[in-house]
Amino acid sequence: PVCKGIPPGDLFANDVNKIAAWLADRKVETMIWGDFLLDRDYWSKLGVDAVNSGNPFFGGHKVHLGLEKIRKDVIITDWHYNSEKVYLTFKHFADSGFRVIGCPWLGDVNNYYSTRNIADQRQMGVLVTDWGFLSTRSPSANSVLGALVAWNTNTPEPGKLGWIPQAVWSSSI
Repeated sequence: PVCKGIPPGDLFANDVNKIAAWLADRKVETMIWGDFLLDRDYWSKLGVDAVNSGNPFFGGHKVHLGLEKIRKDVIITDWHYNSEKVYLTFKHFADSGFRVIGCPWLGDVNNYYSTRNIADQRQMGVLVTDWGFLSTRSPSANSVLGALVAWNTNTPEPGKLGWIPQAVWSSSI
């Protein structure tokens, strides 16, 4: 009842800001996932995955409307698992005044281009995620590729490496 009349974006921003202020007082920075700050109606038409503001599965709340109210010292961790060559939301969050960390997973194309796009935006780097090690070694190998590209943005594109990430990873464990 206390929150009933407050727009979801404001509730989200207020909560993030309250936590971020508490952490900042203790000299700890705040990172949040960016998916609920991306309007599903707009971004999904552009082929962007990881867009959950307005997603009916999560209640349909338009949380992205609070983006402009979130403290600019909060870091946006922007995860995408589809294989694209350009990740438009990195620029969106950077243009909104936030520091951004790209968070790839799953495929070598995703890891490679997420890392390259974050570097092109002159943002913080990547947080290479891996949610599949127990079921397959393939995502782990692709995550290693993301880490490699983060350290060396001159790394050739997938398919032009001269080695296979999965084979190198498998032989090392």
